Amino acid sequence: MRKFDEDMSMFRYIIGLKEIMEDQVVYNISVEFGKGNITSHNVMPGIEVTYNDFEIYKPLSESFKLREDSLEINYCLEGYLESEFANKKIVYMGDGDISIFGYKTGVVLADFTTKHYKGITVMLYIDEASKSVGTMLGVSEAEIKSLIKASFNEDTCIVNHASQSLEHIFKEFFVLPEKCKSYFLKIKVVELLLYIVGNSDYKISDKKYFPRSFVDKIKDARRILVSNIDSHITIKELSNMVGINSTDLQRGFKEIYQCPIYAYLKSYRMKKAKELLVKEELTIAHIANLVGYTNNSKFSKAFKEEFGITPSKYRISNR
Repeated sequence: MRKFDEDMSMFRYIIGLKEIMEDQVVYNISVEFGKGNITSHNVMPGIEVTYNDFEIYKPLSESFKLREDSLEINYCLEGYLESEFANKKIVYMGDGDISIFGYKTGVVLADFTTKHYKGITVMLYIDEASKSVGTMLGVSEAEIKSLIKASFNEDTCIVNHASQSLEHIFKEFFVLPEKCKSYFLKIKVVELLLYIVGNSDYKISDKKYFPRSFVDKIKDARRILVSNIDSHITIKELSNMVGINSTDLQRGFKEIYQCPIYAYLKSYRMKKAKELLVKEELTIAHIANLVGYTNNSKFSKAFKEEFGITPSKYRISNR
């Protein structure tokens, strides 16, 4: 049995069909919980790589139960992930971000529900991985283990935007040729490992960790905005409603939703208008009012900026 099978406690309830192939295992997300898959490659003893490409409709709330010294390295190519730890602190990953977790980090919730998620996870089980990499490089297991231990420990927790060099390494995982892919994976994993133990540029300016109480207030602010898209609520009014100052509200909102408040609201309004143009027998002027625009020309301009087409042309093309 692969270690991934044993350690994927957070995912096991949402897995439907499991396809075992010669060089990989594909775990398909059950339609009840989402869509997409996780493809696992057993690169060498102690090292597994998974390609994550899915949408999940519910947060995953069971903590990982890793029983041996290991390191989890994640790269988010596109998407969004909210991770909560046992101490109630929350951190976010978005496009181009990485995370490196030791096996005792204590992640208790992973929420992928905001966007489609696509990324890479590299699991290193330190004892076996050190031996495998040492054999490949012609050095001792102890030397590799010493390099890893000098950079990371069992409760390591790093979440940050990938450096340019690190991002380049990760992106190459997605363009490996199918022929001899297993060999390329060995090379890329070792390259990645050597980079992260030999460089510290990705550790600069760590992302902010937020208390659960603060995140709940930011989510309340979003709920108020999207429930009142026909209204014009100022930042000051919104900050008073949720009980935090305007600066913290704007900073937290941008970190959590990867977008300033008014830009997020504009995009949400346009998506809602798009739905109404197709589904409802309403005039364009009425739809504009429903999403907070009293001026039709401003609504049409905003819609075209978002989708590259005017509301009237969009309605015609979808009927």
